[in-house]
Order: sequence, then C-alpha cells, then structure tokens
Amino acid sequence: MLRVPTKQPTRIPDGPSVAEKWGAARRIVGGCRRGGAMNGKIRVIQYGIGAMGSNMVRLLAGKECVSLVGAIDIDEAKIGCDAGRLAGLGRDLGITVQFPPEEVLDRVQADVVLHATTAFMKDAYPLVTKVLERGMNVVTIAQELFFPLGENAHIAKDIDALAKEKGVSITAVGINPGFILDFVPIVGSLP
Repeated sequence: MLRVPTKQPTRIPDGPSVAEKWGAARRIVGGCRRGGAMNGKIRVIQYGIGAMGSNMVRLLAGKECVSLVGAIDIDEAKIGCDAGRLAGLGRDLGITVQFPPEEVLDRVQADVVLHATTAFMKDAYPLVTKVLERGMNVVTIAQELFFPLGENAHIAKDIDALAKEKGVSITAVGINPGFILDFVPIVGSLP
C-alpha cells in the first residue's frame, strides 16, 4: 500500500530543505534584478534540447537578463544545429548544440546549467556531477532529486556534498505529469 505523507517533508537527512532548494533557484533568477554576472546577464548553458529544453530556450530568448552561452544534446540530428532553430524560434541564436558535454562545459563560463535530459536521478547523476565538478549551478528537471526516496536519497546526498564542496547549488524543479497530476490526486481521493 502506498503511503502519502501527511505533513510536508522539509529535509532529507543531511541535505537541503525545500526552502533552501527554492532559495537557490531564486538567487539564480534574482541575479536578473541585481545585475547578474556578465554585463548584467546571467550566463546559461542549456543541457538537453528536447521538449522541455526547447521550452526553456524559448523562455530564455525572451529574457533580457539572460544570455544563452552554450547548448548540449546527445541527439546526432541536433548536434551542430543552432539552439534557436531547434527550439522553434524561427531564428538563430548563435549557439551551436554540441556533444560531448565536456566540449561546452570545459570551454564556456556559465552561471547556471539548465539540465533537461531525464526525470530520473540514476540517469541524471553522471550528467549533473560533470557540471557541479566544474563549479556551475544546476537547475534540473529530475524530479526524483526534489524529494528523493530509497536509493535516490543516497544519490542526492552525494550530489549535495559535491555541490557544497564546489560552492554551488543544485535544485530540482521537474514534476512528472503521470505522477503528480494523475496518480497523487487519485490516491488522495480514495476513502
């Protein structure tokens, strides 16, 4: 039987609280209002140019306080293409999608990497650690990091320790529609 917690969990053991995670995201975005890091702009690498990543690129393209400085994707059909065209903007942004990730991460200075390749922690772990090791903040759609359970709790502790060691932050913002929008309301409505 699935148990739904009755009170909001606020902390994984030795990990960041939900408030701390949201605070990290607000500090990154808040840089827009405070002037950011580069000519008043926050430097962003988009990691993954699929459905979610394309939406992110379109949103970023409309923000004056953000500068897209790199793009990464494993899809051979996307490598070498302009991120703006792939995202459906109808124009080039001057940012070519590259792979492997090291080609961008080792060459480009960024304030934050928007990670949009997978919702699953086990798959995201090697990708986000490459970013954290280089001292860059991460915002990921891997919702299993937002409230890690089971094996994911151990992975989250490792990621948290690495982020702290490097002086950066990571926050998860992904929500799987099949879970939070379907399963949770159904289970919650059961007598």
